[in-house]
Amino acid sequence: MGILLFVLFVAVLNLAVGYALGAGIGLSSLMQLLPQRDEKPVIADIDDAAPLSRAAPSPVATPTPVTETTPVAEPTPAPAAEASTPAPPAVDSSAVNVMASLRDFREKLNSASVELKLNQEDPEKFGASATKLQEANHDYLEEAGEAIKKLDELGAAGDTAASATREAVTTGVTEVEAISHEIDDLIESGLENEETRQKLVDKSETLSEVAIVAEKTVTEAAELDAPDPETSETADHDPHTDEIDRLFDHLESLLAEAQDDAVSHVAVVRVDALTDSEPDEALTLALEESIGAIAKELLDPGQTFVPGHPAMMLLEGDVYDQALERVEQLRQQVEATTFAFGEQEVRATVTCAFADARKGHDRDQVMRYLDEALGESTRTGGNKTFHHDGAFPTETPRAKVAVEPRTLALSKA
Repeated sequence: MGILLFVLFVAVLNLAVGYALGAGIGLSSLMQLLPQRDEKPVIADIDDAAPLSRAAPSPVATPTPVTETTPVAEPTPAPAAEASTPAPPAVDSSAVNVMASLRDFREKLNSASVELKLNQEDPEKFGASATKLQEANHDYLEEAGEAIKKLDELGAAGDTAASATREAVTTGVTEVEAISHEIDDLIESGLENEETRQKLVDKSETLSEVAIVAEKTVTEAAELDAPDPETSETADHDPHTDEIDRLFDHLESLLAEAQDDAVSHVAVVRVDALTDSEPDEALTLALEESIGAIAKELLDPGQTFVPGHPAMMLLEGDVYDQALERVEQLRQQVEATTFAFGEQEVRATVTCAFADARKGHDRDQVMRYLDEALGESTRTGGNKTFHHDGAFPTETPRAKVAVEPRTLALSKA
């Protein structure tokens, strides 16, 4: 049976070839007449999740006759309103970072000047400190130059405060620039000579005084932080204002009667923010009251303590070493004390500052020294003592004083 089928196939093939040759059909065309088998799929291309049965042919969609429609007109956007000339922004000279630049300059200047004093006997270290001073000068002069350009723009826009500030800044820059040139000349001449190093220390102190005056002048010119008259009238009266007034009245009388080289000391004490307790006004007030009691225990008869934020002390009769020891003893005693507030145990710290007050100083000047000294804590941290000698605020070394750990109960009234 198989042989007969084979013979039949050969016969059919011969007939087809003969027909093709007679009709001019090529072999390739002939092969297309033979039934084709689907290509065997590659195993990697087979989707295991697909059904094994052949999918039914997709029905041919009957074309939907297209009906003519009236085209919908797209909405025409409303014509843009003519751009009006924007009103110039409100000019605010305080936006110019003049004060920040001055404060930064003064801080760098203070740091470099303190290093100069400490390293005066070591020419190599002194040279490094002198370079810091020089860089601070040049940076400030460059920033001030940019500030002056901005203030010129603000003044041209009608900002009278900016114009006044510009004049104040220019005056300060002129003085700083002159001293800066002198400092550059001293540094270029070499710092091996002890006399040259002393001259540079003197110039740095002069420069500090100029920076302080410049900052005050610019503040007044720009009227920064000026109190609103209406706010001032309605502000709550500080209950300790009269006591502070009496403290400074007494200080002024001491300075008026003092010798030219005599120094009095005024201190401030600020309670630091608590780190291990939730903010609690009653707790804060109780702490301030208790710390005030500790301070009064450490004062000599005739010396004055006034509570407040911060508290103040007039350390009448104290020379520098005595004032430092007294203030440090207060700071370290507070640090060594546990305060009991009901069932809660609280550890607190204070940041202290004291300033030299000399003949000719007024209240505003002494307060500025105290603010600058206390302000050093924002740069170096709290729970420290700072001193202002009339030239620079500096952090004092931790003095060895007698303190004892103890526990004090705070009043919850």
